[in-house]
Amino acid sequence: MQWAHRNGWLAIPYFTPDYCGGIPWLANPQSMFYSAPQLLTVLIDPITAVKLTALIFPTIGALATYHVMRRCFGVSWQASCPTLVLFQLNSFLLFRIVIGHLPYHVFGLMPVLCWLVLLPAVAEPQSFRRNISSNVGKVITGAIVLAIMVYAGATNFVIPAVLSVAAVLLVQHARSGWRLAQWCILAGACLWAIPLSAVKLVPAFIFIRSYPRPYIEGTLFVDPIRLFEVLTASLFAPEILPNGVSPVKGSPGFYGRHELEYSVYIVSLLLIVAALVSCILKPARPRHLFALMALVLVTGIPIALSFSFGNQTWGRILLHIPIINNNTTFVRWWSIYTFLLIVIAGLAFDRVCNERVRDIALGASVLIVVVQLASRNLVPYQRTHCRL
Repeated sequence: MQWAHRNGWLAIPYFTPDYCGGIPWLANPQSMFYSAPQLLTVLIDPITAVKLTALIFPTIGALATYHVMRRCFGVSWQASCPTLVLFQLNSFLLFRIVIGHLPYHVFGLMPVLCWLVLLPAVAEPQSFRRNISSNVGKVITGAIVLAIMVYAGATNFVIPAVLSVAAVLLVQHARSGWRLAQWCILAGACLWAIPLSAVKLVPAFIFIRSYPRPYIEGTLFVDPIRLFEVLTASLFAPEILPNGVSPVKGSPGFYGRHELEYSVYIVSLLLIVAALVSCILKPARPRHLFALMALVLVTGIPIALSFSFGNQTWGRILLHIPIINNNTTFVRWWSIYTFLLIVIAGLAFDRVCNERVRDIALGASVLIVVVQLASRNLVPYQRTHCRL
């Protein structure tokens, strides 16, 4: 807040001497001068502001997740409640804030964007003009959500967030058929977010071009089994991972455990496996096969960005892809799976639990999540100093 006190609130923070001997401030994609935590520091001390951020944004995301499941997927309230708890306590959002990656608090807004895109039309007939105005309102609101992510310093999370929403949208299409209007809303929000974020995006684009990332090849997994093991542990039980994880087994740790926190807890895995077994026992022909194929392609993107395919050629190709070549930690794209798995777990809940046992299953699901989180060893996070 020193910048605002000295230069005024309307002065754009173009430079800061606080890091690396002085660097551009607004042009830094990770700068978060225009963000909710920064705004909270106007009213309260910084530590309390961070604690409130860790409470407010998971709660926003959890409530949006509940409404996505209830209104957009039509599941029971017993199935929606575990998804609320799973998002509220997901380890990606929780531990990112704990270790100091504060820009990722915007992950709590991603279910809001998903809710805007998936929200069905009102039951009663609407006039054409009313329908158009409603969709335009969703586009503008969605663009504002994406712009908030950019200004909050999570520019590298915007594409994963959009892909995550697209994946959930494809899950809905696989169940109920294609709806072009929803894709138009998502595309419109992305397009409108560009001019809304231009004040930060343009200088950031110019700035990052001066810092190429020639070491992408060394960050990729070379063994598919190793990739599967780490990914599965990251999604369901990251506590079993060592404090340092290397893409190559036996090499010195490259990723700290905080980079592999995407847990939706073991209860999600149990529900999904149970639903898969049910599908095998009672097979049915997929109604919308193309949506399932598209879902496989979207969910395969983070894996493709994390795997070297057995040689260094793929890593060199990534160095020549715009935007992609300015990333070094592609495991952060695994965040795409967090919300997607929560949604699938909610759908699986209703499939495997009939009405007589749903209340019991709800209590058991929440208990498993709480016990798994409460049993976590937090000592490594108390001793580790992480970089952005």
